[in-house]
Amino acid sequence: MKAPQPKDRPVFAVFGGSFNPVHEGHVGIVRALAADAELSGTIVMPVRRSPFKRATAPLPDPVRWAMLQHALSGLHGVWLSDIELRRPPPSYTVDTLRTLSALLPAARLCFALGWDAFAEFAQWHRAAEILGIAGLIVFDRAGHERMAPADPAAWVQHLPPPWDAQARTMGHDRLVADGGRLLVRHLSLSLPAVAAREILSEHSLQGVPAGAREVLADYWRRAGAR
Repeated sequence: MKAPQPKDRPVFAVFGGSFNPVHEGHVGIVRALAADAELSGTIVMPVRRSPFKRATAPLPDPVRWAMLQHALSGLHGVWLSDIELRRPPPSYTVDTLRTLSALLPAARLCFALGWDAFAEFAQWHRAAEILGIAGLIVFDRAGHERMAPADPAAWVQHLPPPWDAQARTMGHDRLVADGGRLLVRHLSLSLPAVAAREILSEHSLQGVPAGAREVLADYWRRAGAR
């Protein structure tokens, strides 16, 4: 990873996933993070194997990486990281954030995830440690019900101890801890309804960004010729 240069306590969003394959929904999330005035930049991180998707066979790492490079080309303040691809599976968020925190000691980190994942966040591997390293940016996902109420006070139920006891609301869109450190912030955005599993099962290129589409189509052609 070629790390962005920290200055004046920058705040970086971290957006990870299998990107299996990358689609317009993913790109929409990255665009929204890149345009967020509270953020200094966004680190996009494909995982080798997600602990939550054991039954899903990923596309080869080089294919997913090349697709992301094409899909995110030209977006200002967006960096791709291969930290998780270089680490043996399974991939846990807490380990990734510790690595990034060591690489960017002057920065603050915010981990971006969907409302559906946030609803189960308290059960994540070492969830309390995650919140000790980074705040959360939670966004709505197309095709999923909003899993948490609009009132931030109700989001506390999805936080692990001791953060559930420390959290308090600030404004209409966030929870903070003592001292004002961010715990959870809602990012409002509208995303296209695209499902990676349908792209793979139907060998459809609909919803795949143009440059990434060519990479995926070429992979399918080569795989079919074997």
